[in-house]
Order: sequence, then C-alpha cells, then structure tokens
Amino acid sequence: GSLEWVSPEMTSQITDYVIYLAEDSIGMSRTSYVSLDFGTNNHTVPPETSKLNFTHWLVYTKSSMVEQTTPAFVEIVDTNGSVDNVLFVGLDLNLDSLLGRIEWTPRPKEQDTARVQDYLAYLVESATLTGQTQLQSAVTR
Repeated sequence: GSLEWVSPEMTSQITDYVIYLAEDSIGMSRTSYVSLDFGTNNHTVPPETSKLNFTHWLVYTKSSMVEQTTPAFVEIVDTNGSVDNVLFVGLDLNLDSLLGRIEWTPRPKEQDTARVQDYLAYLVESATLTGQTQLQSAVTR
C-alpha cells in the first residue's frame, strides 16, 4: 500500500521524515521503519510487510538538531482479499506453456473486502508458494 502525508507549513529546517510503526497514535512501543529525505511525501509499503502488534504508522519531521515530538499518524488498515471458487481452464499447447483463463469469485463486500483495490494472480512451483511469478498485471476489483 501507499503511505502519504502533507508537508507542514514551515519546512525550512526539515531534513528528513522518519516513519515508525507503533501500537497507538502517540508512539507506544514504536519501532523505526524508514527514514526518508525531505521532499518525499509518500512511501510504498511492500506487500506482506509484517505489522506484528502495530496498529499505526507515525511520521515525524526531523531537523539537523532534533526529531519532532508530535507525529502525524494514521491507523493501519490491512484487508484480506481472499477469493473463492478458483478455476483455471487451460489449453494444452506443450509441456512448457500455459494458455487459458483464470476465474474466481470475490468474497462479498460485507466480509471486510470493501477496501480491496486489486487482485494479483501468481504462478507458483509448489503449495508452499516457492518460486512465485506474478501473472500479468493487477486486476481491479
């Protein structure tokens, strides 16, 4: 997902943004996630980033002397976009090629999938998900 913020009005002393994961909006049990140069106002959080017990992202400004005492914050929203009834009907071209259509049924929106934006399909080497290769681009919900 994407983490985005707006720069404060007074920016002349800011050198960095420091992003933390925390257990609440005031920084309980926070842990450093990444430091970014000033001028960057977003960060892409990679898929499968472990959130552990953390519930909030905190963004602090930092100058050459001190880190801001009160952060901007946002609650972490992590939605499972599992699907049902996966079906692949393939054409047997040869042993090294697949051609066909993948179909699935999205779960109903009332099952906490209203925030799902895209679905990604992967070809894997085994049931343990080794050797993942994404198939084409994301499918928008």
